[in-house]
Amino acid sequence: ASIFIILSIIATISSLDGGIIPQQNETIKKDFESDDEERVGLFGSIDYIGRVVGALIFTIIMGKMNRKMLIVVTLVFKAITFFIPLMTVNYIVNDIARCLSGLSQVFYPTYFPVWCDQYGKKDKKTIWVTIVQIGNPIGIILGYGLAMLCDKIHLFGMNGWRTSFALEGIILIAFAIIILFF
Repeated sequence: ASIFIILSIIATISSLDGGIIPQQNETIKKDFESDDEERVGLFGSIDYIGRVVGALIFTIIMGKMNRKMLIVVTLVFKAITFFIPLMTVNYIVNDIARCLSGLSQVFYPTYFPVWCDQYGKKDKKTIWVTIVQIGNPIGIILGYGLAMLCDKIHLFGMNGWRTSFALEGIILIAFAIIILFF
């Protein structure tokens, strides 16, 4: 049950950026020095290109790599992509980071329900799969709130989306470390 709880939290936390970006649209436009809605729209949605590519990659490597290590590697990789905006406001570099973020994001909604079905107690499998899948929309809602909060308190002297991304990255790395002990 403890692994299930951790996977549910990861499914939620890894989706925070889905709420952070829409809440911070105006700030992101200012940071990229653009009034271009298309730029912000691409920044928010380019991770789906990464998810498509990631789905193809994970289809190939899923059976060849230890799944525990795959979770750890994808969590650390996704976290690293969230630290890029702390280092640069270059639009293209940030778009590439968002796209790469999508590569690892595809693993969680694909594998976690399979894990629940494979290792869950017979009478709990359905509810476990449901809870893990609910993590995504809950994460988006929480990400929206986190961005609002970070925008108000200006942690680390940065605006809301950068601080929120940094916090999401730190939490993902913490969970990668936790997963190593299971």
